[in-house]
Amino acid sequence: MQQIRVNKTKEINLALNAIRSKKYPILSDSEIIKLLIGQEYNEVLVEPVEILNAKESDEIRKSIAEIDSGKLKAYGSIDELLKALKKD
Repeated sequence: MQQIRVNKTKEINLALNAIRSKKYPILSDSEIIKLLIGQEYNEVLVEPVEILNAKESDEIRKSIAEIDSGKLKAYGSIDELLKALKKD
């Protein structure tokens, strides 16, 4: 498992404290961050799949699983993709 490190700045502290006081008083900072990332993942990647037809949804789920397993590579930008294509 890979780790992500976040430097705790004044702004991050303020945001975490605000979120903790309104919604998640018993969660640690890392638990709040994981929860928020999971919610964003569901909004961006999972929910749009539900509006597609069954075949399209299955294909997208397969692609996501292949990216997660390392069989496919996801590129963060067009520039990254173009660089990879030029290498091949």
